[in-house]
Amino acid sequence: MMMKPPVIGTPATASAQAEAAFSVGSRLASLNGGVVNALLGGLLGTDISLSVMDYSALASADIDVLSFTDALATELRLTGVSYSDVLASKATVGQIATAMADVPGLDRTSKLALQTMAAGATNMVKIPLSHLIDLGSVGSLGVGQKPAGLTVAASAMSMVTAAAALANGTNQVQVNLGATIPGLTSTTLS
Repeated sequence: MMMKPPVIGTPATASAQAEAAFSVGSRLASLNGGVVNALLGGLLGTDISLSVMDYSALASADIDVLSFTDALATELRLTGVSYSDVLASKATVGQIATAMADVPGLDRTSKLALQTMAAGATNMVKIPLSHLIDLGSVGSLGVGQKPAGLTVAASAMSMVTAAAALANGTNQVQVNLGATIPGLTSTTLS
C-alpha cells in the first residue's frame, strides 16, 4: 500500500522599513546659461563658463547617492568605513563635484560639466557632508554594501548647488548681471 507524500508548508512574513528621499531643484538653467554661470560662479568664488546644454544635462541627471558616497570615500581617501563615517567627514565643493563626476552611469555632458566645476572651484571651505546627505539607517552599512533593490537618487544640479550654497555659508552672493545678459549694462543681483 502506497501512502501519499506528506504536505509540508511553512508560513513566511516579510517586512520593509519605509525609507524616503526627496529632491529640491530648479529648472533655472533653461533660462540663460550666463545668469546661472554668474550665480553659481559667485557661490563657488570663481568664473564658470558652462552652456545652457551643460546645465540642462546636470538638471536632468540623477546621481545614485550611494555610488556618490562610495566615490566620496575614494576622493577623501577613506577606507574600511561606513556610509555614516563618510558623511561625518567634510569636503570641498571641488571634491564633491569630482566624486559626482566619478559616479557610474552619468552622461558625458554632465560628467564634463562637473569636472569643469571641480577644476574651477576655488572656494576651499569644507562643508560637513551630513548637511548635504542623510542616509538614515542605510548609513550603518559599509561603503560599497548597497542593499539589493534600494536606489536613492538625487539631481546632480540640486546637489552641486546645495553644496555650493553650504560652502558659501551665510554670505550673500552679489552678481553683476549686466555682463551676462545682453542689453543690460548695470544690473546687480544680491
